[in-house]
Amino acid sequence: MFLESKKYHDDSYFTRQMIDGSGVCIYGIDFLDDKLKGIHPNELVLIGAKTGCGKTELVEHIASVNADRGRKVAFIRLEGDCTEFSERQRFKMICDMYYIDDNKPRVNGLDYASYRLNKTIGIKKYDEQANELLKRMHKNLILYDKKTIPSTDEVVMIIDHIASDVNLVILDHINYLDFMSCGSEYEGENRVMIELKRLTEFRGVPVIVVSHFGKNADKLIPDTSDFIGSSNKSKIANTVIVIAPDYENRNEINYQYSTFFRIAKSRAGVSSNIVASKVFDGKKKMYKSGYGVRVIQNNGKSVSDEVIERVN
Repeated sequence: MFLESKKYHDDSYFTRQMIDGSGVCIYGIDFLDDKLKGIHPNELVLIGAKTGCGKTELVEHIASVNADRGRKVAFIRLEGDCTEFSERQRFKMICDMYYIDDNKPRVNGLDYASYRLNKTIGIKKYDEQANELLKRMHKNLILYDKKTIPSTDEVVMIIDHIASDVNLVILDHINYLDFMSCGSEYEGENRVMIELKRLTEFRGVPVIVVSHFGKNADKLIPDTSDFIGSSNKSKIANTVIVIAPDYENRNEINYQYSTFFRIAKSRAGVSSNIVASKVFDGKKKMYKSGYGVRVIQNNGKSVSDEVIERVN
């Protein structure tokens, strides 16, 4: 169907006028919010990294920060067991409370593995405070009860069903869906991404999809071609964000883990040839504010020595 240009332009104009710019969802990561200004209501965002490089950490943070701001978030978390999200968030709060003094040394026993097994001694008051705080912060957060792993068609139906009642949907990860009915993982991923793109446009609710990188993604800074499975995922998405370890600037002794953030694709005009380095505080389990921006070189195999932008 074709539209007359007058109707097309008017529809676009009035649709934008209806957006509450101050109320849009955010990433809660200063580099991403500085460059992208938030998450557009019609946006399909793809986030990728290698296994263990912080994808789930990032989307859990996005879910929490938006729920705390009063945005209603639907989190379809298919990785880990049923209690893991709550345990991880509570433990992060405990660490933030315990290490309120940045110079306080890390203590033995205050680690996530010990906490999950209820072996951490002397944190009961922090544990109780964190649980009460979580319930208040996350009153706008709904989580998918993953007694079964949904198929491609089921996950689209689930999102379509709740889309009108939420401000943001997060799917972590697309690689864990049941693709048996699709013939192949490639076909299943294509179908899900196409349907989710249609939903974002029709419902006006942004969707964030998490995906793994392939084993051969050996560049320092990955790009849109490194996702495992269908290469169409990044083509269909409006925005693609990739993260990777910045090993050269990590301080393992002091639990300071530098991480690269790249906006590999954007409809907002952000250059895909820059990368920001941010520090994840391994004691407090959160990203520190501030970042340094450098230029990507040699097709992602290296970055410039010069920092072209620094935000503290």
